[in-house]
Amino acid sequence: MVRLNEAIGAFDVSDRLDRIRAAMFYVLCDHDEFYPAAIGPEICRAMRKAETEVTYHEVRSVLGHYATTAEPDLWVSKAQSFLEGL
Repeated sequence: MVRLNEAIGAFDVSDRLDRIRAAMFYVLCDHDEFYPAAIGPEICRAMRKAETEVTYHEVRSVLGHYATTAEPDLWVSKAQSFLEGL
């Protein structure tokens, strides 16, 4: 686990965003302690600058990082709409 956490912390693909060819649906939670929603707008700007199509959705939940699993009703309909638009 220690090595996995180290790898995750060092993993950065920001210099390769221009290689993404698929449309992205990006979900973050406002109380996520690992990937806070505050990083979402900047990441989306960088992706759009790299000409990546991105749709962002912020989940509001006190469950933090686990909200997307525990409360799918907060985001699944948005994901379905995104997929239908492809």
